[in-house]
Amino acid sequence: MVAVALFKWIVCSSVMASILIILLVCLKFALKDKLKASWHHIIWILVVFKLLVPFGPQSKLSIYNLFNLTDNKITTESYNVINTISTATSNIVKSTPIPVKLGSQQNIAEKDIPDKVDPVYLSIFGLFIWLLGALIALSYILHRNIKMIHSMEIGGIINNKELCEYLNECKKQLNIKRNIVLKSVSNFSSPALYGMTGQTLLIPETMLNEKSLWILKYSIYHELAHYKRKDIQINIFVSVLLVIHWFNPIIWIGFKKMKQDSELACDELALSFIKPQDRKNYGLALIEVAKRYSYNDLSLSNAVCFSSGKSNLKRRLLLISSYNIKKYKSNYVIGFMFFILCIIALTNAVESII
Repeated sequence: MVAVALFKWIVCSSVMASILIILLVCLKFALKDKLKASWHHIIWILVVFKLLVPFGPQSKLSIYNLFNLTDNKITTESYNVINTISTATSNIVKSTPIPVKLGSQQNIAEKDIPDKVDPVYLSIFGLFIWLLGALIALSYILHRNIKMIHSMEIGGIINNKELCEYLNECKKQLNIKRNIVLKSVSNFSSPALYGMTGQTLLIPETMLNEKSLWILKYSIYHELAHYKRKDIQINIFVSVLLVIHWFNPIIWIGFKKMKQDSELACDELALSFIKPQDRKNYGLALIEVAKRYSYNDLSLSNAVCFSSGKSNLKRRLLLISSYNIKKYKSNYVIGFMFFILCIIALTNAVESII
């Protein structure tokens, strides 16, 4: 039945992705100084893939063998949890005093309450709870985004000759051919790439002056790096996954770390096009924007900002200060490690082990 298959997909993908997130966090911590920022971000794609396709070939090398987590066992345990809730509800109903005049109906009521519910009904019950939570999560995300969009005061197109020339120069270096429009905005404290396609670059009105022009030049590199890496589209897709897995805090934490890693990956890409003598100024520009940063700048799923908040600022500054100094693993070694990680993370536990 469709309900059983859908319930199994949601539960299995959520449980397996949670284990994978914990594994990746430990691995990233062990290799934090050995991997480039771009690789730190790329490996999160394994979590996205596992959430979409929890079922895969069985392998003795699978990480899930350590926890005896096969597809069937995960589903069975989920049914047990729901059945426990159902049984507890039934016991409450059975123990509720019934008036004498309704005594003739008491035996009928008790017979109608089964001790164990069929898996199909358990799936439907579980899906009902999931759907209710998903609708609440979706409403929250949509409300937050719509409220922010309505409150935004986007001005006209910016025709600052020096800024437009610098934008075209950066586009040429990053090999971006599509048109990107500069627009002013009054309630953002950080330059931000905005829109479903990311073809609008919002510039705070408070920064449209000669004193802040040097900051904007470096922020353009960072925002174009977001465009190059398709981070807005990734953020929107991740928001959908968060709605589906609203009940799992590990996935929320994992995707928060993924977003932080995307900022470092964009810094790394931007720095690769900036002259060595100007990289210190890139860091100073980041600090200047962080001073005036507002959390509301991150309230949109279809916007990515130059400043991602003070919590991630230290990591970004360390990356900038050590760029081209740290010795990273070669791409061949990293590629081999990624291949091994795919084998142990994207395969499922062997059924016979249970």
